Amino acid sequence: MWEAIDSAINTVMGAIINALVAVVSFIVSNPFLRVFTYLLLMNLAGFILMKRDKEIAKRNALIEQKKISEPEDMNKFEKYLESRNRKRIKESTLLVTAMIGGSLGVLGGMYAFNHKTKKPKFKIGVPVIIGLQVVLILYVVIKLTFFNKA
Repeated sequence: MWEAIDSAINTVMGAIINALVAVVSFIVSNPFLRVFTYLLLMNLAGFILMKRDKEIAKRNALIEQKKISEPEDMNKFEKYLESRNRKRIKESTLLVTAMIGGSLGVLGGMYAFNHKTKKPKFKIGVPVIIGLQVVLILYVVIKLTFFNKA
């Protein structure tokens, strides 16, 4: 009986692996799907980075609030601060992520988590980046569609 179950599991796992290989090879062979997959992953990364930075900012605000409200626990609290990584994600990292294809994810993260929505770098910069990317995509599509003589 266990041999039959093991055989069935191997068959199913083999089918899943074959399907994944087929999907990956199809994406790799199709240039439009490669670009789409890249943009999907970059936008997901931008969204996750904005979420993570907001979580760190909230945690740091709570830490600062605790630091002010209970000064008698400072020694114990200072040890806590040292044990926690308080570093935020750099604004330049977020903007570069937007520039290299994650702009919609960064914009979505800005408004989903209400994060950096008042900073002009992001409030103006990210929509400008999106606009430039749309122009670039239109240029490439038009060039490939109408002027590709290959």
